[in-house]
Amino acid sequence: MEYIQNQFMVNSDNLANEIDHITVNQSKAECVFKNGSYIKVVTAADSARGNRANILVIDEYRLVSEDMANDVLRKFLSDERHPMYRDLPEYADFSEPNKHVYLSSAWYRDHWSFSKVYDYYDQMLRGEKYFVCGLPYQLAIKDGLYRPGQALEEMRESRFNEAKWRREMECEFTSTTEDSFFNMEAINRNRKLKNAMVPASVSTRLPGKDTIIPNKTQDEIRILSADIALMKSTRNKENDATAIFINQLVPNSNGRFYSNIVYTENHEGETTQTQALRLRRLYEEYAIDYIVIDGKGAGAGIVDLLLDDVYDPDTGDTYAALSCYNNPEIAARCTSANAEKALWVINNQTAKFNSECAFTLREGFRSGKIRLLIGEDEAKANFIGQRGWGALNPIEKEAFLSPYVETTQLVDELINLKYEDTMNGVKVYEKSGYRKDRYSSLSYNYWVACQLEEQARSKKRSDINIDDLLKCQRPPKIKQRR
Repeated sequence: MEYIQNQFMVNSDNLANEIDHITVNQSKAECVFKNGSYIKVVTAADSARGNRANILVIDEYRLVSEDMANDVLRKFLSDERHPMYRDLPEYADFSEPNKHVYLSSAWYRDHWSFSKVYDYYDQMLRGEKYFVCGLPYQLAIKDGLYRPGQALEEMRESRFNEAKWRREMECEFTSTTEDSFFNMEAINRNRKLKNAMVPASVSTRLPGKDTIIPNKTQDEIRILSADIALMKSTRNKENDATAIFINQLVPNSNGRFYSNIVYTENHEGETTQTQALRLRRLYEEYAIDYIVIDGKGAGAGIVDLLLDDVYDPDTGDTYAALSCYNNPEIAARCTSANAEKALWVINNQTAKFNSECAFTLREGFRSGKIRLLIGEDEAKANFIGQRGWGALNPIEKEAFLSPYVETTQLVDELINLKYEDTMNGVKVYEKSGYRKDRYSSLSYNYWVACQLEEQARSKKRSDINIDDLLKCQRPPKIKQRR
């Protein structure tokens, strides 16, 4: 609407003369023409019921549910346009069928948006009045709307995501390949978490119950995992970013635990001291129970730092040393005899163990026991409705959306992991140009979650008193023979 008002009408007196008025505010956006025609914007929600149109344009339709598109929006087209000339005898058989247009960037192939593309493609080949096309970034370059240098800059960035680029810029719907270890559909159906637990440094900019870190509930366990890297990405080294995940492990009424991956962040090129301090801060802020960390390679230095007091130069606080929960030899190196046993150090990365982690994570997605954050576009739509969002600057908005973006990066990383069967199980590895640091961190996190779940269930079984159970049993009724 603003583009019509500020660009088209300014450059065309004829168009301006045809428009009665344009209204753009928080509750209404419409352009009304003097002949009675109008262009109207409505939200894709139940509140839109009752609207009518002759041409329906669903923008970014992949963000709209299929039921909403079919049951609400397409019902706008129930009545054909009926101008007065159609009442004349010579036009009695003439009709003006309504039209609907779907616009969107590409997404995943298991989504209904791809089925819609395929249906239109199939009907178009059959000669029906359907049309589908993709407009890749090369067209924008050809027409001077996008600089080739800008495309190269984005591709050279260390956080460049090839799968996302193919979807956003090349109109390619991406999917799991035959040699992928993880199934895209199984992962995407678990993207259910609407609210990320963002740190206070972010959440204070948009106060509200949906942004603060809640207190732990009964029996809740919080696990922080970190796959450590120290070197910044180069052309010859791709798999070298530190991936951090926070898992809110909560039991249901049956004692079955679910892993809610409520926060994630990714770092490159940071020193061991900086990363140890970051983990220690997150440990305190999120009331973490266990820090899962790779005890070999780059992670060994972080473990040593966490076994001692960690000083925070920004706040002047000194965080107490943490001891190791699962390895007595490492625990013996802790500088404090009374330190919390919070470090779960992974130092047995055998082929068999890595295979177990891979299968455990895949089964977690298949069974629905792992829940991920929703997509960043859906999250952004939710944030727009919150008070104060419009006043945030782009950097602040990016901080809120970052966990959702990182989760999408995780999904792309997982579905592009290949595998091969070995004598010790399965070996998972990344395709050329991709990483698996997020996978490594999450797989260790969820493996530990499963160990803790089994411990809790075993403890619950051991707490059962057999004598008490027998007392609760009713004596058997013995039918007497007559």
